[in-house]
Parts: sequence; C-alpha cells; structure tokens
Amino acid sequence: MRKAMNWFGIAGAASIFLLIVVSLYFPWWTVVVGSVDKPLAQFNTSPLSMNVTFLGQAFTFPLILAINISVIVSLLAGGIAILIYSINPTKPYAKRLLSFSYRKPLYALIIFVIGLIVTNSLVKYLAGFDVPLIGAANAATSGAIFQSLPGGVSITSVLLTSGFQWPFYLAMISAGLCIATRLYNKKVAFTPIVTGTPAQLPSNVLLVCPSAPNGES
Repeated sequence: MRKAMNWFGIAGAASIFLLIVVSLYFPWWTVVVGSVDKPLAQFNTSPLSMNVTFLGQAFTFPLILAINISVIVSLLAGGIAILIYSINPTKPYAKRLLSFSYRKPLYALIIFVIGLIVTNSLVKYLAGFDVPLIGAANAATSGAIFQSLPGGVSITSVLLTSGFQWPFYLAMISAGLCIATRLYNKKVAFTPIVTGTPAQLPSNVLLVCPSAPNGES
C-alpha cells in the first residue's frame, strides 16, 4: 500500500520556503510619499525585511531588523517541521510537529497587519495625516517633519500612494495551505482497525485479532 502523506503540508512547506526567499527582495506592502518617479520618501516593508528611504537616504532600525530575523527563523523552522510531518504524518512525533508549525504563516500575517496599524497611528501622531492601506490620497501635513526640511523648504500637503504587493497574497496562500494541512491531518493520520492476519499491513493500520471461543488461545 502507498505510504500516507499530507500533500497540503508539502505544498505549504514549499510555499513557506518560497515566501522567505521572495520577501527578502520584494515587500509585502509599500507606500510612496510624493511622485512615484521621484519620491520624497518610500517605505517598503514585510515581516521579514524593511526598507525606508527619505530624501534619498536609506535608514535601518536595529529593533526592526531583530524582529525581521526572528520572523525568518520562525518561518524557516515552521517550514522544516511541517515538511517532516507531511512526509511522515503517522509517526508518534508527527502531531507535535504539526501543532508547532501550521500557525507560523498565519502569525506572520497577523503581526504584519498589526504592525501596519501601529505604524499608521505613529505617522498620524508625528506627521498629522493618515496613510491609506491601498490607493492614492493627498494628505495635509501638520507635523514638524515636513515643516523644517533642508533649505528652508516646507510641505503643506503630500501625495501618498500605497498598496499590498504580491508576496502578501503569497503569504495568505501559504497560511491557507498550512491550515488545510491541519484539517487534512484527520484523514491521513486516521488509524483504521482491521481484523485478521494479512501478510502485510501499512504502518497506520491497527491489527486486532479476534478472541478465541471458549477462552481458547
């Protein structure tokens, strides 16, 4: 009999590994301040990396970098664990691996969305305007950031263009595959009860021999 495998888990693991690679080069969400061709500032972010430029200068933040690295390690561990589980879903350790791994992409999505909400609140407090999650909008500025630019320049309004990028939707697919892996586990890890003594039984079959009549063994 063919070995039981959780194909949702194998696809989920592959999507996690792909997500890690592409997220290092492509953001999940981006916002451009000013013209798209010559932006005043640009913010490219994902749970795995962040790239911020302002007036042509790039900035990094040690705390954000530490969070990015921790998410990468978490997703990598989850991908490896769910792959091992998916190849051997009937092993005694399989359920523990599944419980550890299948939530990882979902947690990354939740952390990311919460991070966007918090960042939006900070921008509103410091610069005095809301950042749209999707689309373009003209925003009036009231914070000190845009009122004291180099050369005595001040900006009273800015054009904001933002949107989710394709790796964000890949993350949603990955989270869906991992959740499907957990749901499908009930089928692949099911242990049927078989009576009799067949020559060969698969590893996920429990053999029960009927009792002999009249107490005979």
